Amino acid sequence: MSKAIAAPTASESEFKVSLHPLVLITVSDLITRHNLRHLEGPIAGLLLGQQQGNVVTAEHAFTAKIKDGLLDETQDWTSIRIAQYKEVHQNPILEVVGWFTLCPPEGPTAEQALLHKQLSSMHPDTPSPVLVAIHPQEFADMQGTKAKLPVSVYESVPEVDGSMQVDGAASFRPVPFSIDTDETEMIAINYIAKGAGSAAALAQDTSKKDKDAPSTTLTSEEEDQISGINTRLNSVRMLKERTDLMSRFIQSIPPDAPPTPDHMVHLRNIQALLTRLSLLDPSTTSNLQQGSQTQSNDVALQSILSMFGQDIQGLSELGRKFSTVEQGRQGRHKGDSSFNQFGSRGNFVDPIML
Repeated sequence: MSKAIAAPTASESEFKVSLHPLVLITVSDLITRHNLRHLEGPIAGLLLGQQQGNVVTAEHAFTAKIKDGLLDETQDWTSIRIAQYKEVHQNPILEVVGWFTLCPPEGPTAEQALLHKQLSSMHPDTPSPVLVAIHPQEFADMQGTKAKLPVSVYESVPEVDGSMQVDGAASFRPVPFSIDTDETEMIAINYIAKGAGSAAALAQDTSKKDKDAPSTTLTSEEEDQISGINTRLNSVRMLKERTDLMSRFIQSIPPDAPPTPDHMVHLRNIQALLTRLSLLDPSTTSNLQQGSQTQSNDVALQSILSMFGQDIQGLSELGRKFSTVEQGRQGRHKGDSSFNQFGSRGNFVDPIML
């Protein structure tokens, strides 16, 4: 392995990086699949996000194809993936802000510096791409929930002429980073955290069990029931937290002073919520049943009226056909009376000869 070329000290600039959990989840999933499938080649990918001045936000990540230590420029797979992300996430527009790979704890190597230089030349719109380095050696040293995240973020150190230093001095230096998330990502994070917590608790409980103790295996139906109960329990807890929050908000409003315009917006929402909740009150069950029965009767009445309309249309069509047949029959009777006056069709008598 080549010697690491990262500076030991952190960056003195105001350059800051904000990583979203989705990036870390994608990288972790890529590493897991790579190891379980025994795939060859380096693990690397691109980071998508925004860069505003000295602040870089990495929101999404996807794997990149590496060939001979560099990005494979002969295939359009990378450009197609970037175009797909930009089409889906148009506000704000996503751009390539850096890349990720596995690095030793000392920092990136010379080969990784060459790939970083290639990425900078391929995306000149990115003023300073960042490198998110994952340190697999530090995973074994992680103990408990307060362990340090084995991730480092580096920025390139340009020379005076703007090129990267590869030989001799360091070409990377670490920069501070933070983990940022939004409400949408918190759903996925909570789901993964619950799964990891359940797996850890199950492993710990299994290790404490006596080897001679009988083991109980839950069926799939029982696991589904337990999952449903936990989901309902979490829903009730969340409902209680939101209810307590509304209660504290209402109590914080002075009773003597009129509410401010900002308070009025929340009060209207609370009133609308109470109006909708009144439909679920058990005391109004009879009203709900009566309303449901009325709606059912309206639907049945509409169906009967539709059937009557169809029957009337059928009778009208039958009357029209009967009138047509009757007119044809009367026409034939008139023709027969004319033939009787002048003779039969075979013994026709000319009136002039008479």
